[in-house]
Amino acid sequence: MANPLEVASNVAPPWYFSAVYKWITIAPRQPALFGILLFCVVFVSYPYIDRFLTERGFDMGRVNIVIGSAAVLIFAILTLWNVVI
Repeated sequence: MANPLEVASNVAPPWYFSAVYKWITIAPRQPALFGILLFCVVFVSYPYIDRFLTERGFDMGRVNIVIGSAAVLIFAILTLWNVVI
């Protein structure tokens, strides 16, 4: 029978929140939250930044591959780190 007065010790976020949860736990509180906010702002505004730089002659193909690969790698590392530890 469940005890409503006792907190469960095995609570973990779903896998898709694991990277954010790990980032919040390893970084100091204010910089971690600022980093998440900055990531969200860049994520939302990146199509406009990409179009702006493409119109000015930048080759964004390689830049997009590097940025996308780095984002996937960081997400995978933080997610797996949270699952393993």
